Amino acid sequence: MERKGKCTQAGVCSMYDKVQIITDDDAEFKCCECGEELTPCKDEEVIIDDGGKRKKKNLLMAICAAVVIIGGAIGIFLAQGGDETPAPAAPEQPAEPVAVEPQPAEPQSVAITAITATPENLEMTIDETQQIAIAVTPENQTEGTTATSSDEAVATVSETGEVKALKAGTATLTIAAKESDVKAEVKLTVKEKETKEKPGPQPKNPSWGKYDGPRDAQGLPHGNGVLRITRSTTINGETAQPGERIEGVFRNGYVNMGTWYKNDGNAVVVKGIKVV
Repeated sequence: MERKGKCTQAGVCSMYDKVQIITDDDAEFKCCECGEELTPCKDEEVIIDDGGKRKKKNLLMAICAAVVIIGGAIGIFLAQGGDETPAPAAPEQPAEPVAVEPQPAEPQSVAITAITATPENLEMTIDETQQIAIAVTPENQTEGTTATSSDEAVATVSETGEVKALKAGTATLTIAAKESDVKAEVKLTVKEKETKEKPGPQPKNPSWGKYDGPRDAQGLPHGNGVLRITRSTTINGETAQPGERIEGVFRNGYVNMGTWYKNDGNAVVVKGIKVV
């Protein structure tokens, strides 16, 4: 039967006030150090001696050691991941929308496949301006065109097709793509300006004859000429017959000095006669 007791030998025994357990029923209930009787008590500190040899152990230290061991085991367990069941993940928060400015697409190059220029043959006069029509295929081409004249002294042409004639001659106007090998040509001829004579005054003749010769600004006989008599009339009191004529110098519609040739062969000098 297990018996428990304390040594009461203060200052004498090192096991003073220590709890000792006697497990041998035949052993005396005495201190294992000093041999004095033990005072029965409750469990606090246990000294156990199997076979009569007792060793002291501190129960409190054993408890602390156990706590340390258990704590270490818990630490190792947690370091290795702890419970294999993962904790429920927190619900993901929806990401806030980020405004992204659209980037403009890079323009694609579109080549010219055909050019037409009309008219194909063009006639102009000096100082004249005309427009040739330029059509490019496809309409969404990005290449652009150029316009040139083979002789800019004869004519010039703008990129929009405006042609200016400068002097008489011929030139070839070329409308070409800036990059592609596509073009159209117009054959140009520039002529001199036509000079139109201003209409002079209507010639004035007497009712009885017709004058051939130069005239003044009013259309009257003026200069060396011939007045042919076509109808009977009176000149200086004498009758003039059809077929007769007056040759001489006329001034502003008058016979300044002339000769009247009659049908009978006679010739009469006349002057200062108003004809018209």
